[in-house]
Amino acid sequence: MRLRTWMFIGLPLLTFMTPTAYVVGNHLLQTTPTVARVIGTPLPVRVAEAKQTNLTEIIGATGEIEPIALVYLTAALSVRVEKLAVDIGTTVSPGQILLHFDSEVVKAALTAAQSAMQQAAADRERAALYLQRITAIYNQGLLPKLEVEKAQATLDAANSKYSEAQEKLVQTRKDFQHAAVTSTVAGIVMDRWINVGETPKVAQALLTLGRIDHVLVVTNIAEERVKEIHLHQPATVTVTAFPNDVFEGEVVKIKPVTDPTTRTFLVYTEVANPDLKLKPGLTAFTRIKREHQTLAVPSVAVINPTGIQESSVFVLENGLTARLRKVKVGVVAAGMTEILNGLAEGEQVVAVGQFSLRDGDQVLIGEEFKELKAQVAEQQRNP
Repeated sequence: MRLRTWMFIGLPLLTFMTPTAYVVGNHLLQTTPTVARVIGTPLPVRVAEAKQTNLTEIIGATGEIEPIALVYLTAALSVRVEKLAVDIGTTVSPGQILLHFDSEVVKAALTAAQSAMQQAAADRERAALYLQRITAIYNQGLLPKLEVEKAQATLDAANSKYSEAQEKLVQTRKDFQHAAVTSTVAGIVMDRWINVGETPKVAQALLTLGRIDHVLVVTNIAEERVKEIHLHQPATVTVTAFPNDVFEGEVVKIKPVTDPTTRTFLVYTEVANPDLKLKPGLTAFTRIKREHQTLAVPSVAVINPTGIQESSVFVLENGLTARLRKVKVGVVAAGMTEILNGLAEGEQVVAVGQFSLRDGDQVLIGEEFKELKAQVAEQQRNP
């Protein structure tokens, strides 16, 4: 009875209000759902349109830094190690000397090879001259052919020794160049397999270098997201050791085998590391960016009225009625929620005022109140 009396008295009053008072009264009705529901007028809401939106989803995972490549250095000669200039964990640059073999031994071998080469060259020259003389005498009929054959055999032997000495000299020159082992990459010493004073065999492992001018961040991603990760996908990496730095990179390798225990697969993100700040073993957090075009609505429009794991929205029907509808949601990013099922593109959902609504309520879109307020303001300017 009181409500009817209020409505009987109040509604006519609104008719005879001044334009300013009219705006205030309408403002209460169109911005306060409880007042609108008591009076029985449409509830004020604001709406948003379900539309195709480019969403950027962030897939995050903790990982570990690894070298982008491993370089194995082996012994090119079997000589005692005289000096080691690095150890495990040492950062190295291209051309840096890592290890010295006994230089005196290498120099002595080179000197001996040079002497042997000179001797072989002289022996070959003498054998060639001797063959010329014996052949000339044989042509005069003063010597048997057997002497010519002996001289030819001597020259052949001298030529063979000359070739052997030449090969030996080339090899000792190479050994002399390898007396100091240098780094071929910008990286870090991962393993050391030799000590000072030891004599390695040829091809024996000496050092393992990790190339780190670029590094790989290896992360475990849940198997259900395998379809969302692809090569060349952009990513950012942060490291606990350098909290103020953000490193840009991209996915360069995806291991196709899923770990049966963790149900995850490995993703490798390459990151430039020109200052060699990022070291193998550091913990890193990778954020892989996934961009895709999809149907979405503002996240504030999505509600969960039943308290269970399902989502709903109020859909505007005929521009007047709010209908509660269940929807299936996907990615949430940048204030937008992906709608996988339950809405069609172009449908309007209530984005403001939805928590005061009931299924079937009549609503008034907030933009209509703005237009009414503008009309009243115009009347005030032009009475």
